[in-house]
Amino acid sequence: MSGIGYGPPVFALSSSAGSPPWYGTYQPGLPGVPGRISLTAGAATNTMYVFIYELNPTTGATNWATCDPCSGVRNGGGQLVVVDLKMRWQPLVLKQIGSGAAITLDAQSVAREEW
Repeated sequence: MSGIGYGPPVFALSSSAGSPPWYGTYQPGLPGVPGRISLTAGAATNTMYVFIYELNPTTGATNWATCDPCSGVRNGGGQLVVVDLKMRWQPLVLKQIGSGAAITLDAQSVAREEW
C-alpha cells in the first residue's frame, strides 16, 4: 500500500496482557470466538493498525503481547492466535472537502496453536 501513498502498518505492544494496544478497544465475545475490536478516536485515517493476541477458546481470556521479543508470552496447547487488521479509510475526495466521513475496513484470521 505504500506504493499508492499509504504508510507502513502500525503495530504496538500492549500496556497489559489483558488489553489491546493504545489504538484499539476490545469487547469479549463468546468463549472460543474472537471478540470485537474497535479503533479508538485517536487512530488516524488511512493507516493500517495490526492487532495480534492469543485467545483461550475455553474461557475467552486474551493474552496480548507486552514485550518483543520475550519468552513465555505464548501459552500454546490449543490456544487460538487472532490477527486482526483494521483501517479507517477516508477517500481522498472526502478528505479534500474536509469531511470526516470514513469507513472501517477489517480483516481477521484465526489459527489454532498446535505446539
